[in-house]
Amino acid sequence: MAQFVTPKAVLTYDSSTVYSNEELFSISETLSLDVYTQVTKYKTGDMITYIIFIKNSDPTTDIYDLRVSSNMGAYSFSDTTLKPLVWDNKKIRIYTSYGRYHIFDVRENPFTISPLNLLADSTMKILYHTFVNHYAPLAPDAQIENIFTLSDKDNNVLDTESNIITCDTSTNLKIYQNMDDYTILPEKQMKFYFTIVNSGAAADRNANVVFKDYFPPDFNIIYVKFNNTDWSNYYHYHYNKSSGFFITADSQITVDAAEYKQDPDTGIWTIAPQKSTLEICGYL
Repeated sequence: MAQFVTPKAVLTYDSSTVYSNEELFSISETLSLDVYTQVTKYKTGDMITYIIFIKNSDPTTDIYDLRVSSNMGAYSFSDTTLKPLVWDNKKIRIYTSYGRYHIFDVRENPFTISPLNLLADSTMKILYHTFVNHYAPLAPDAQIENIFTLSDKDNNVLDTESNIITCDTSTNLKIYQNMDDYTILPEKQMKFYFTIVNSGAAADRNANVVFKDYFPPDFNIIYVKFNNTDWSNYYHYHYNKSSGFFITADSQITVDAAEYKQDPDTGIWTIAPQKSTLEICGYL
């Protein structure tokens, strides 16, 4: 509930001045503000859709000239303020319980939608998209807190709502393949390199990462190495020469966690992925 203090009344007479007491009054909670997102986690570059609900529960009174603003997840950094969210320009949809809402304006600093008018006993739904930029904190405990404010035309705050999404630092693997020579000849030694890149949390033995691939039938394996450590058949991997099917044993492949850093001058966050390499050498 929004609360306000009345200014002191002033009474002057002769050469004297006296002031009244102050009174605290509240605006009834006929208006309410709620905010949701379609996701609870984010990564740099993700699109986040915010859904704002405003309700006028007064059964007889229409309310005019409201505005909703957002701090776009702003946080203090050094002697400045960084905003980890950027508005997807002009893609805003507003609906009410009595039909589509068309007349509104948007300002970006701060991000504000106005004027908003609500009939008695009605609701309004606002949808807009943002993108997570390179100022978004990246760390296992990082989050974006987007604070929304509902106010009247005189900027009196009627309600506030905070929405928090957390950084997605779950294991995020990609794999790349290359060869030392793309010309295949009988009995010529060939080396296959598989690089596994992790831009998230550590892929430890509990992650149970398994690698599978098919080699040409009758491909003879000379050696297998993982991060330059020799592997042995049946213990670290299984290989069927007649079919060419190769598979690693459970929990043998691991990749360290990525490192997250924020530039001390610009505030920009970056990810330093970690990698592991599987090398398979053989011939036909």
